[in-house]
Amino acid sequence: MPQGPAPSVTTIISETASEANKRKLEMWSKANPGVKEAAAERGTAVHYGMEQYLKGNKTPDIPEDYKDFWAGMPPILDQFSEVLWAESPILDKFDFTIGADDVARVWGCDDYGRAWAGAPDIIGVVGNKLTLADLKTSVKPYSRKWPKDLEKGSP
Repeated sequence: MPQGPAPSVTTIISETASEANKRKLEMWSKANPGVKEAAAERGTAVHYGMEQYLKGNKTPDIPEDYKDFWAGMPPILDQFSEVLWAESPILDKFDFTIGADDVARVWGCDDYGRAWAGAPDIIGVVGNKLTLADLKTSVKPYSRKWPKDLEKGSP
């Protein structure tokens, strides 16, 4: 296992994106002021609800503006028969994953020995399989065609 700092999964994805796609995303962001900030606020609210729900509060306080984004979440979260991580470790034995910046991370390396690190939303068991999950709160349905949408300038 490599020692020392490792790039985040988000950094790796960002640094491997084409310059053309980076420019398109930047142009889209400039043409749509406030959208990124609104998405971040929405994501924070839903992630907080997810964390509370998985830690036992089955009626988390979700702001009215985001209730539609939360509505389908409980049946999905209920698929987890065991939860090890909800934004941070559930079990004390995994507290070593919490850094000095108070962010919990997991890490590893690929088949070539290249290190990576990341802060997953959920780690748990679904259907007897260890599962890492990342929540998304897009206003647009996700599709396998999303890379084509990005090429068109619509993230």
